[in-house]
Amino acid sequence: SGDLHSVRAARVDGRIRIKDTDLGRAIGIEDLRIQQPSDQEIKQLLPAGTTGESAVRMVATTDLLGRRTEIVGIGLITLTGGVVRITVSDVRLASDGIGAVSLPRPVRQTLLNTLSTTVKPGELPFAVTPTRVGVETGSVVVEGTASNVSISGVSRSSARSS
Repeated sequence: SGDLHSVRAARVDGRIRIKDTDLGRAIGIEDLRIQQPSDQEIKQLLPAGTTGESAVRMVATTDLLGRRTEIVGIGLITLTGGVVRITVSDVRLASDGIGAVSLPRPVRQTLLNTLSTTVKPGELPFAVTPTRVGVETGSVVVEGTASNVSISGVSRSSARSS
């Protein structure tokens, strides 16, 4: 009939996307937008040797002194022990076409702390070893592998549509 009760895979590779809206909700910023920083932002604001793969740009609107204000944070995204770490090293006010504006030190530090976060990619039905993390517009992407995975309820029609 083409139906199997289960299939054992020696190795499964996969990707998990953490949407910027979900990440924003987790850190308390309702309209967080995840982007890749420009080459110029990477060169000016991050340590030498940083690549686009390990850099992240976060844009959000927040209340500053009673006004809705757009801010831009630039930082690094790393994978350590299966946990995604975002460490924002620069945050500025976004401005209309004239570059970013610096913030007073206490406000800047509060925003750096708010945007910097640690995220566990989530619980999956089998043990996944995260191998890479990166940024795509609108999401953080975690790639990983799992070994010796049992997949239940496989049929010919579902195997073709996957």
